[in-house]
Amino acid sequence: MVHGELWVGSEDCPFAGQAELELLGRKGDSDGVEAGGSRHVKALVVADGGRLEVHGAPRRAWSRLTATLPKTTREAVVGSPIFDQQQSEWHNSRHRGFLAYEFDEGGQVIGFLGLLHRVADFQALAAKTDSVILLVLQRQVSFSDGEDVTAMADALSAACFNGEADSAISGFTDGQAVAWAAICHVGHPENSVEEVGHEQDGFSVTSRLTRTIGTAEFVVYSETELEDGWPSTADVLSYAPGTIPPRTMTLSLEDDVSDWSAGDTIVVTSTDYDWRQAEEFISIESPAEFTHWGETTDGVRMAAEVALLNRNVRIHGRMEDACYGDNNCDDFSFDTFGGHVKVLAGFQAAHIANAEVFHMGQNSVLGAYPIHFHMCGDVSAQALPPYVRSNAIHHTFARCVTVHGTSGLLVEDNVAFDHYGHCFFLEDGAEQNTVLRGNLGLSTRRTSITPTDQRMAATFWITNPLTTMEGNVAAGSDAYGIWYTFPLRPIGPSALRTPLAPFVDNVAHSNNDYGLRLDDLLKTNGGVGGRFAYDPREDPLDPTSSPVTVTLRGYNGYKNYKSAWLRGASLVAEDFSIAETVEGVVFASSAPGSKRLVRSRLVGETANKGKPEGWIPLANGTTVWWDRQIRMGGANRALPIIGAIFLDGPVSLEDVSFHRFATNAVRPSGAIGLRRALRWYTSPANRVAGVTFDFADPADGNRVYDASEGQGFADLAGNIHSVFRDIDGSLTTYAGATVVKPYAVHLNARCAPVPNWNLYVCPAAFTKFKLEWYDMASSPVTFVTRDDGSATHSLPRPRQISYALNSEEGYILHFNTSVPRSFSFTVTGLEAGVEQRLGVCIGRDATDVRISLTGIPTPTFEDLLTGSPGTQVFHDRERGLLLFRFRVPYALSADTETECPGGGPYGACPVVKVSMAAAGEDGDCSERAYPTYATAPLDAAGGLVTPSF
Repeated sequence: MVHGELWVGSEDCPFAGQAELELLGRKGDSDGVEAGGSRHVKALVVADGGRLEVHGAPRRAWSRLTATLPKTTREAVVGSPIFDQQQSEWHNSRHRGFLAYEFDEGGQVIGFLGLLHRVADFQALAAKTDSVILLVLQRQVSFSDGEDVTAMADALSAACFNGEADSAISGFTDGQAVAWAAICHVGHPENSVEEVGHEQDGFSVTSRLTRTIGTAEFVVYSETELEDGWPSTADVLSYAPGTIPPRTMTLSLEDDVSDWSAGDTIVVTSTDYDWRQAEEFISIESPAEFTHWGETTDGVRMAAEVALLNRNVRIHGRMEDACYGDNNCDDFSFDTFGGHVKVLAGFQAAHIANAEVFHMGQNSVLGAYPIHFHMCGDVSAQALPPYVRSNAIHHTFARCVTVHGTSGLLVEDNVAFDHYGHCFFLEDGAEQNTVLRGNLGLSTRRTSITPTDQRMAATFWITNPLTTMEGNVAAGSDAYGIWYTFPLRPIGPSALRTPLAPFVDNVAHSNNDYGLRLDDLLKTNGGVGGRFAYDPREDPLDPTSSPVTVTLRGYNGYKNYKSAWLRGASLVAEDFSIAETVEGVVFASSAPGSKRLVRSRLVGETANKGKPEGWIPLANGTTVWWDRQIRMGGANRALPIIGAIFLDGPVSLEDVSFHRFATNAVRPSGAIGLRRALRWYTSPANRVAGVTFDFADPADGNRVYDASEGQGFADLAGNIHSVFRDIDGSLTTYAGATVVKPYAVHLNARCAPVPNWNLYVCPAAFTKFKLEWYDMASSPVTFVTRDDGSATHSLPRPRQISYALNSEEGYILHFNTSVPRSFSFTVTGLEAGVEQRLGVCIGRDATDVRISLTGIPTPTFEDLLTGSPGTQVFHDRERGLLLFRFRVPYALSADTETECPGGGPYGACPVVKVSMAAAGEDGDCSERAYPTYATAPLDAAGGLVTPSF
């Protein structure tokens, strides 16, 4: 529409009748709409001066269960029949073809007529006058060789309909997987009925055909998998009058849904790991195949969302019977060239509210999406600001709502169900001040529109931090629920330095990968890659302006593979509630700054068991039946469940409560853990304070869990040297204690094991030595020796190497043989009262040695040990050693956001740079350093014992 208008109702006077906008066209048609420099086929386009007003009758878009909807059992569906074929002597699930049972008019079975394969079998029915014949097709059509299908259909019609109606079996072919059922009152066509199944989630399904005949009621039902006819269900039942169980279910919802009506279609979301457990119901009459949780359990809300899919205004594309042309038919058997609504720059007004939008989006055409605001600029200041509100967008082929080059759009209270590709989609990062509020998206499928759609489809794909996210739900995806990924250079201020707009009370559940992810650099081709250096500043245009802490509030994640992965400089996750997930909350670092999880609730496994996983082989060769769904890491490998995971840092867990983290026969679990199979540096300033546990350790679970191998664990450099502190004793019962891996390089007589954690607790603080060098040709191997002679530990990892150091001990780092010409290292984890002695072997052949640090050289080692406060260094040329004592005067506090208290982006952590005239080959000082610098092992005075909780 250019300077045209289309009105279906108005904001003040919503349309009350029934309206349908059907968009026509096929890919390749020469007809179409020319607008914005392009031709748009099967499209409703709003361009210069155009106005689109769609306002259907207001209806509540979605609500939540307040009570669990249980899986419908066969007992509940069947009740107490006179006859049940599945409980009879004739039942055989292997049978393939038309099953026929004969009854009298009182519902008593006369006999099983067998499988009808031939024309004569069907002709024999006509002789059974006044009998009731119940027929169902089980698994697949099966005809004997050479039989005339038309004659079979005519014989059935003659027996059941007096030849007055054709039977649908005339169109069947041998081996066809299709559902079919019939009630045949021989000689009484008014009581006879047949039905061919309709397609539903990969199955052919009939309704439950019911007829009252004589003094009985009869029911038949058929269901079969379309691919090869298995699994299949065939029901043949008879009842006394009035005893058929009611087919309706009762849903208890938290909102008033009095505007929902009989005959409406609703969808109930999955509350399990598998998003495909979402179910559509019409008038709540179908049985529930899965349990849908409706409760807050152990402090975490896990109630299924229930959404209405009908509206009185319908916008949709007219679809072909099958895929055609170049519409990605290698991937789809059905037509995916739907309609689309596109709003272009210069439009006068665009408001789409309370419409049903389906069969929209064009999977093979980039930029043809169900509802698409394209390059409209800033629309927030328009006289009539646009919005997309309270729509039911379902069964679409390319996204749901797309915002591209448009700022200030309101997208509110929409339901988006069963779609391909990112659903609520901010295209390239230039979209500012978008408001996403109260939207529900579910059943997000991978597709090939862009590289990320193919591998990491997300229900909410957010590419600009100035996007308000309030009260949205991502209820099931092939990959991600909510994904923040920013480009390096969008139009406007740098996204990587722009603080996040409000993120409040959003939910993600039943996603195959991440529920919430803040990470990854967006590339111009729609893929991701490169370093996500998110470091928000007060002035995003000035990287030297003050840093800003980003706070995410009220996130609820459950039954995701991984519920929250957050990468940034200074982040606060507040009032999070997480349950039933392999990885609960993980912070990753992009720049100096603290990451804090505060006032949150993390739960392992709950009463929300979901669908049973079934038989699981264990490592010991036995097999167990598992009555709940779990996430597997490959065949027969159940992944561990860990609540909060330490990575990078500094990370702080504050006032976090944990519950139900028990190891069992299938998989281990722990409330707190270390990142599995980690190569990289983690901060010694990672810490906990004010944590609580609603279970007994070890009887009912593990406060902490780690392992050296198995179930996805592997001790790499990062794992081995991961440590974290218990500031107030709320975790270990020892205030100030450090939790460490069980390696001799960390331990002394004052440390105590915690066997069920696979870890130790030590009374001392730990520091970290982090080494870097820049000579790409150099790839040295390092090891450390402890001065008391109790441990030697090596790390063959090149480029960046870090060691955790017990501050009660002294260490020397050796380069084995090759010493880089220049290198630097940082010592982190220092604070007032915590110092570290450290030597570095540079070789006796080192010349022109230059040391850059804020410290004081000392003439002797004794002066280094007894000298003034601050960092000091002594160069022992005879042994080729640089010896340091690192100290800082600043005390750690609850507000410390760096790895050492004090000023600067890294705090007061000392950074040492060493350069020499040339690389050396004398990097192993282990024999000549001792006994000169040897120390006596510490005794157990002041040591810890294994804590008792």
